[in-house]
Amino acid sequence: MEICNNEPVFFETVVPFVDIDTDGLIDTERFLEASKCIVKFVEFFGITFKPVKNDIDGNINKLMNIFDTDKSMFKHLNTIVKLEKETLKDEDLHVGTDALTWLNRALIYNQIFLSLFLEDYKQVDDEESLQNLPEDLTKHFDSAYELTLKKYHGWLVRKIFSCCLMAVPSRTNLLKYLGYLNLNMPLIELRQVIIKSIDNYLKHLKSNTEAVAILLLAHGFQP
Repeated sequence: MEICNNEPVFFETVVPFVDIDTDGLIDTERFLEASKCIVKFVEFFGITFKPVKNDIDGNINKLMNIFDTDKSMFKHLNTIVKLEKETLKDEDLHVGTDALTWLNRALIYNQIFLSLFLEDYKQVDDEESLQNLPEDLTKHFDSAYELTLKKYHGWLVRKIFSCCLMAVPSRTNLLKYLGYLNLNMPLIELRQVIIKSIDNYLKHLKSNTEAVAILLLAHGFQP
């Protein structure tokens, strides 16, 4: 999508996710490079979110380390999961599969948050309503957590996440971080840019997270 004023927004400056072919093969390097977008996205939220950023970054690095041992063999994430399933006992640590599982959960969390954020703009279509959208995004962050990561976290991690919620950016700040306010256009026009760019990003992200979930389930792992 072309943005006027030649000013890039965040989702145009990162390596995009690409749709998965009907064969279900997920290109390891492309998926991991695209996943780094989420690391950059979380960085916008400040030092409080550093544990979250480090966790996502760590899982990307674990998978990249496996990929680097044999880039031909591990060209697709499917091979990592399949090989660990066939060569390791159920009680053994499946390093690659575990890293992929948690990385995908983090991607889905951000996918749902962005979907909720986007829905705000889809539901209003006049200047006054846009100006009155709530600045506090805590509800969206919390709702995404409830729908995704919370059920996998213990008491301590839930407490850490609650502390993170106290530092989430306001709507205006998030728009600024993502580069939308640099476009210097009326809110009613900016609304369409926000919808188009995030919609496009989410479409490809969702096709990837769904493909990973199918892959994990096919080998007996909980997505």
